[in-house]
Amino acid sequence: MKWILGIAVLLVLGLWFHLNLLVYAMYVLGGVLLLGRFLAHSWTENLVARRLAVAEVCEIGDSIRVTVEVENRGRLSVPWILLEDSLPIASRHQGRPRLQVDGPRVALTRLAPGETEAVFEYDVKFLQRGYFKFGPMLVETGDVFGLHR
Repeated sequence: MKWILGIAVLLVLGLWFHLNLLVYAMYVLGGVLLLGRFLAHSWTENLVARRLAVAEVCEIGDSIRVTVEVENRGRLSVPWILLEDSLPIASRHQGRPRLQVDGPRVALTRLAPGETEAVFEYDVKFLQRGYFKFGPMLVETGDVFGLHR
């Protein structure tokens, strides 16, 4: 909102003092900001991320493969998507570890319209008994200028 107010003030000053270059620059800046906000909103509304695991109940020593997929349901290509899947930190670093994780849990990708991609996979080995909640998953995108996320 501060951007819009600043652009409006500079636009009025440029029109008042007949500074044509400043007026043109404020029109372009306002257009870029509005276009960036529209694209970021459109991309975030049409992204769907899923975490797929084969088993819900495991024994001590069992290992499962977790796959993270992302789908673009929109009509526009998304130039960058950052995905991060989180696990309970207490189960990995508190005293004796309760989980062993092999593989990446962070990825950066792009998607064409209607495309579904398995972004990354990792293996989880259960070393102790317990209830382990996976997530939340962070999915982040924004405009190409980095103004709106």
